[in-house]
Amino acid sequence: MNRAVENRALKNRILTNRVLNSRAAFTLVEMLCVMGIMLTMLAMVVPALNDVLGSKGRKGAVNILLNTFEQARVAALEQSTDVYVGFADGGIRGKGANTNDFPYTRFIVFRNSIAEIDGATAPRYIALTKWQSLPKGISFKSGTGLLNGSGATPTAHKLPIAPVDKFPSITSDYSMPVLQFSNTGIIRQPTSRLELYIYEGFWGGSGTTDVFTRRRGQSDTDSTSLYERIKFARYTGRAELDITVIPPNS
Repeated sequence: MNRAVENRALKNRILTNRVLNSRAAFTLVEMLCVMGIMLTMLAMVVPALNDVLGSKGRKGAVNILLNTFEQARVAALEQSTDVYVGFADGGIRGKGANTNDFPYTRFIVFRNSIAEIDGATAPRYIALTKWQSLPKGISFKSGTGLLNGSGATPTAHKLPIAPVDKFPSITSDYSMPVLQFSNTGIIRQPTSRLELYIYEGFWGGSGTTDVFTRRRGQSDTDSTSLYERIKFARYTGRAELDITVIPPNS
């Protein structure tokens, strides 16, 4: 009698284990369905995540630039000398500046040297900051998008820099696009209406155009809405963000 009971109990345990094992395992079809759902969700999330990161990068770039311009203006007033915000364009050559990720992403603040402070043998220009970089994936628009007015023949004001100036990262003659604040806080140069454009993308190298990493649509014209423009008031030296869908002529 006892042996019969033990046999039935053993059979019950075996059946129970089989049921549990069958419930714990996934079939191949179920696994494929789950993977398909996960891939679909991932495909939906990635573009949205890229949009969020890109928007954050552009906003970060705008905040950095607006703060930099205001600090340069205040420095010109406090030190009673001209202060510049210089930009690296495609013509820059020097230590660490020859790679494609340097032009149109870097900027620096510097001033005229003051003999009473810097000494009679000081270089013409004194750097107030190191070369600073825009957030990753954000660039200045090349060509007419970098400190150019909107006239018939817009040109940026460029300051000649020579090796003798011992300027950071510059080892050969270079004409640097600059925003120049006078000792009264106004914008001395350039003299035309000032505009600075940033976008999500990068400079493709000498002889190429800007390369967009994000567009609103498929055609080139759709990408114009992705520019963000910073405008300057010449006689106050103030800068402000002005989002626009109209790009400068390249």
